[in-house]
Amino acid sequence: MGRPKSPLIDRDEAIATALTIIDKDGLDAFSIRRLGSELGVNGASLYYHFEDKDEILRGVRQLVLAEAGVLLPRSKTATWEDYVVRSVSRYRDALVRHPNAAPLMAPGVMPPTGLMRRDHLVTKMVEGGVPLQYCYAIIDSVETLAFGSALFNPQQLPPKERYTPRDTADVPQLRSAIRSAPRTPERLFRLELQAVLEGWKALIAQAG
Repeated sequence: MGRPKSPLIDRDEAIATALTIIDKDGLDAFSIRRLGSELGVNGASLYYHFEDKDEILRGVRQLVLAEAGVLLPRSKTATWEDYVVRSVSRYRDALVRHPNAAPLMAPGVMPPTGLMRRDHLVTKMVEGGVPLQYCYAIIDSVETLAFGSALFNPQQLPPKERYTPRDTADVPQLRSAIRSAPRTPERLFRLELQAVLEGWKALIAQAG
């Protein structure tokens, strides 16, 4: 028989509270004792609901991804490119909203599209003419781009504020490039994502 469940703790509330702690004070601030304190219970009672701390963190990861709608439903009509753009854009949005939880959602830690949905995406790619040897590389490249776009610019500053050469710097071409860049980090990311996908499509075309 399983362990009796304590009536004092709601699993969903515990996971949501864990995310609040992480958002406020960072991943290192999260602990079973801190979570119990925030919930007004003895931390040890959490083990009636969760195997360990890692199970709670997996719940936090799933909550963040679900909140952003990253886990797209299967689609018979969407192209693989549409599927990639929608999913990876929402993945980036999740990282922007919860930067302290980013280590839980780094590429390779847990596929942002989910294992089954990632398998569906590979099926869509192959059906769309993508050579199988390119499928994982495409997924990895766009997720890495999204992760960097969110985490290397945590305040989500536009290029003209993020890259500001000193007044004494003799870099006229760079200044012009910055002024001509997309005005928001979101537009910059969409342009970069388009470039990555166009590059992959060019390689696919060359592969015949």
